[in-house]
Order: sequence, then structure tokens, then C-alpha cells
Amino acid sequence: MYLANLIVVNYRSCKLLEVDLFNDEPNIFIGINDCGKTTILKAIGLLLDEKPVYHSLKNGSFKKDLSNSALSNESFEALLTKYSLPSFFYNPNQTLVLGKFVIEDHDIDDENAPFSNQLLWAIENLSSQIWFMRAFDSDSSIINSFILTKDSFQDNEFLTLWNRTAVDLAKRTKEFSIKPNEIENVNKQGRFSNLEKIRAIYNKVSLQICWAEYKIEKADKGLFPVFRYLDWNCSLDDIKKIAADAMATKIEAHIIPLKNYASIAAIEVEQEINQQLMLLKDSIGEMLPNITGIKTKIYFEVKETVTDILINKLNADGDIHLDLQGEGIKRQIWFALIKAGALASIESGMTNTKFIWAFDEPETHLYPTAQRQFFDIIKEVSQTNVQTLISTHSTIFIDKSKLNIIKSVSLNNIAYTEFNNCNSVDEIFEALELRNSDFLFYDKFLVTEGDTEAYLIPELYKIHTGSTLKDDNIQLINLTGKNKWIEGKKALENVLTGFKKSLEFVIYLFDADMKLELGTSAITSNFFFAGNQDIEDSVSTEIWIEIVKEATDDKVLLSIEDIDQIKASIPANVEIRSNEKFFKQLQKLVKQKYSEVLEEPISHDVLDSKGFASAQALIKQITSMNQVCPQISLAFNKLNQN
Repeated sequence: MYLANLIVVNYRSCKLLEVDLFNDEPNIFIGINDCGKTTILKAIGLLLDEKPVYHSLKNGSFKKDLSNSALSNESFEALLTKYSLPSFFYNPNQTLVLGKFVIEDHDIDDENAPFSNQLLWAIENLSSQIWFMRAFDSDSSIINSFILTKDSFQDNEFLTLWNRTAVDLAKRTKEFSIKPNEIENVNKQGRFSNLEKIRAIYNKVSLQICWAEYKIEKADKGLFPVFRYLDWNCSLDDIKKIAADAMATKIEAHIIPLKNYASIAAIEVEQEINQQLMLLKDSIGEMLPNITGIKTKIYFEVKETVTDILINKLNADGDIHLDLQGEGIKRQIWFALIKAGALASIESGMTNTKFIWAFDEPETHLYPTAQRQFFDIIKEVSQTNVQTLISTHSTIFIDKSKLNIIKSVSLNNIAYTEFNNCNSVDEIFEALELRNSDFLFYDKFLVTEGDTEAYLIPELYKIHTGSTLKDDNIQLINLTGKNKWIEGKKALENVLTGFKKSLEFVIYLFDADMKLELGTSAITSNFFFAGNQDIEDSVSTEIWIEIVKEATDDKVLLSIEDIDQIKASIPANVEIRSNEKFFKQLQKLVKQKYSEVLEEPISHDVLDSKGFASAQALIKQITSMNQVCPQISLAFNKLNQN
């Protein structure tokens, strides 16, 4: 069983948060500090932990977990309607956490599954899914749990037949005139079970979907996933729990026979004790005439527990308790046990989700290679019996994830948590060789096309502003050529819109020949174009003279007139062939002049080709923005106007 939907109401910064979760992929949450990522993870603990921690001023805490302003009754009713859920008595002083769990194959194998009648009745009436809710009252500190089910409202109250004893159910079958042939004996043998009687009675009345009080009983715990919140602030108890999880698949093979033996032994002991109690019936009857019998039920609990963790060290003699070690060693063993548990789950081939692991910034204390290895393990274990959630600032985790599983968490304008995600652009981004972190961690974007610009523009920005693009939180996106710019622009804007990033701060700086490719209708005030045809023909003449001198070891000394004559031949707003553009013409002229100086023909290009080498040659000579196209400075100014 896995958690498919999580709804959080009035919990810290999550006034209302609805999250769809993946089962077979890590669920990634990114965002700045204090935006609510940890709150989302811990909300699952409120839902599933046996003893959830909820802070209320009423229980003596100096902090409270209730949101500062509560969700309105109208908004809460709209929420229930959205998910086709029945009404619930909502108190604005409550924190509510709701979860929809999906039942998987083999979670419940047969009619004799060891679960409570209430849980089995709820599952079979709601299409193999469970809606479970916990309500935390901030006024009284009372915690109540509810499950979505079907029941019948009779005489101003619900029947709640799952809570009735066998004697009471027998009375009810008479009240509703239920004949033996109207009760289906699923196993075709033995007496009718309580659940079979419950079905028969409910078949006689009208039912409605409702929230029923429910406590996850001991018998039901095997169905619900075990939740683990995992950060580096781990205690010895936390490490013991992880150790138990890590060894669960190994322990299970040995403990099942013990449980079966305990069950048989309990029956034998129960029979012996009941025989002894029958001897006391007469003496009890003398004092209490209305007592006609007495008997007991015996249950031997077999529970696996990691009681201690001992380590051995090269420089120490004998076993050493882990609790006596420093925090660094504890954390390393914690990390090793998580890896061991993950690998054990993978090796076991288990497919039913029995654990939910919520990692809070697991990249802390891990060097990049370990981060990559750890994330690969998390991805692999997500395919088995563990559902995973990760809150992270790591670009490694982000870039190794599919885009549509990443949720960008932020605070809205009234300081409450919300998130955004985006779908259906992974293939485009892969084709453009963009990484998720290229846009998810930035708010301003400078888009160029071509390798020369990818190296040249960041250096020009530093000359213009005195700071780097990274310093000013600006991401450069290189769309790598005109043939990809249209789909690249569309992909980029789809992603930015999906993550609620303003397109106001997406500035396009292209060569001027892109104007014709774009068309007038596509050009906005965020587009800037360098040169007549490209950025090279906008660079000052003196710069090119120096570049040619250096490339030819001072053997070719072009005049200002030589360069200006080439520039004058470059038309604007007209499509020309590539060999007619400035750099190609300059390359041809330099080769000709160099051949004359050397008095022999030259077959190779003298100047560095376009790309990194060309950009390096330009940057070496450029010292002022006055030496390049003014449109570049205007683009930088537009990017930093707010």
C-alpha cells in the first residue's frame, strides 16, 4: 500500500496543501529555507506515526503547530467536494491531515486477512483505496482519527456494526429479519464470521459514505506503511529503527514461524486456563447468580526489536556501544544502514510498499560522488517496497530526477506554503542538453544562441556590472543554434510558467540575423539583437586589428580601412550566406595577407574558429562595453532593472 494523495490543513505554513505523490519514483521537493519543505514531510508523520508529535499552547509547549490563520469553513467544504469526500465537522482550531492510500496486489490475499472488520469493510466498499484522516485539536490537544467508509444512519445515529460484539450482531440479524441463506459464508464452512453478518445486515439498509472514528489497531498496522523521517539529527533510537527496517526482510523469514508457533501455543494455553476457570464457575455463581460462565483469551505477542548496536574498532578492545560514539560515527552508520536497508529491499524483490522514507536534505555531509550514489540507490529502492520523498538543495539530486517529479516549494504573498510542478518537457530539455538546475534555482534568465555567445556574454556581463551572472542569480541558457531556438524557447517558457517564474526576467540576446528567423510578431521588448548580422561585426575595429596581430605573430597588420570596408559590406535586416558574414570575410582576408607575407599558400584558417577559442580571443582584447554593440548593455540593464 502506498500514499497517493496528501492533504494538509492548518499545519504550520501549510494552511492548505494538496500533494499528489509518486509510488515508483522519488518525490523531490526543492525550495529556499523555511518555505515549508520539512513541514510537508513531517505532516506524513502526523498521519502515520503511532505517537505523532503536535505542539499546542494548551499542552505547555512554547510553540504551536496550528497555522496563524485558519482555512475558512467554505474553503474546507470546497476541498471535500473537490475530492468527492463527505462533510466533516470542521473546527478552525484543528490541524487536519488526510491521506489517500492505494491498495496493491497481494496486500490483502484472502478473506482471512488479519485485519479489523472496520478496515476490511472500508476497503471493500471504496474500490481498494483508503482515505485516512487525523484531526489535532489545538484547544484540547486531543487527537482523533477517522477512516472513510459506508454506514447506515438509523434512529439518529450510525450503526457502526464493525464495533459490535458477536452477541450484538446476532440480535441485529433478528431485528433486520435476516435469514441464514441471506448471509454468505465465503469459506463454505464453519460458522458465519462477524464480517459476513455485517455484510448481510448492511445489505438490508441504505448506506452513505461517511467519516467514522478509527484507530489503527494492532492487527491493521501490517497494512499501513511505516513512516520514517530521516535527517542527520538522528538519535540512537532512530538508528535502531533504521537497523530494524534494514534487516526486516531477513528477520521476517525467521519470525513468521515463531508467530505461528506462538499462535498455536496460545490456543493450547487458553484451553487449559478455560478448563480451570470452569471449575470456578459454581463458586462465582454463588456470589453472582447472573454469571453463567467465565473464560479468557490468550495472545502471545512476538515482536522483533533491535535492542542495541555494538561496533568494533581497530584501536579498541571488545564491543563498544554505538551510543558512546561521536555524532560523526553515528551519522555514518545511520547512512550505511539506510543504504543496507535499501539494498536489502531491492534484493528481496518485494513490490508492496511497506515503508515511506522522507529524507530531509540528505546531501548534507555527503560529497558529490556519494550524493550521486545515494540518489541512485533511492531511485532503485523506490521501485520496491519503499516510497521515498526528498527535500533537497542539491543540484545533483535535481539533475538526476525527471522534471515532472520535482515540486518547487515556495511561500505565497501571505507567507503560506504552496508548490508548483511542470510536465511534458523532459524530451525537449534532453534534446537541448539543459539541466533541471539550470532554471529551478534561478529567477532571472539570459538566453543566447551559439557557442561563442555562451562563453563571451558572461565575461561581457562582468565588464558591464563588475559582478558575475551567478553573483546576481542569473542563469545563462544557450539554445545552441538557430535550428533549435523555437522549440527551446517554448520548452523554457513552459517550465518557467509551470514554476511561476516571471517571464519578465527572461531576456533574449541573439545575433541580429535571428530577426528574420523570428519574425516581427514574435519579437518583444525582451529581445535584443547584436550587430548587423551577428555579434562579431559589432566589435570595434581596433579589437580585430589586435586579434589578427596576435594570431599572426605581428606579421599581418590590418588597417582600420581594411576592417571597416568589410563591416560596410554587411547589410542589416537582410538574409545573407554564412561566407558573406563578417568573420568569414575577415578570415579570408587574413589568410590572403598571411600567405603574401609568408610567400606561400596557406590552406588552414589563421584565426580561431567560432566558439570557445573565438570568445577567448575577443575577451583578451575587450576592456570596455563601448567596444561592442550597445544592444548588449541594454540587455544587461533590462535584466537588472528590478
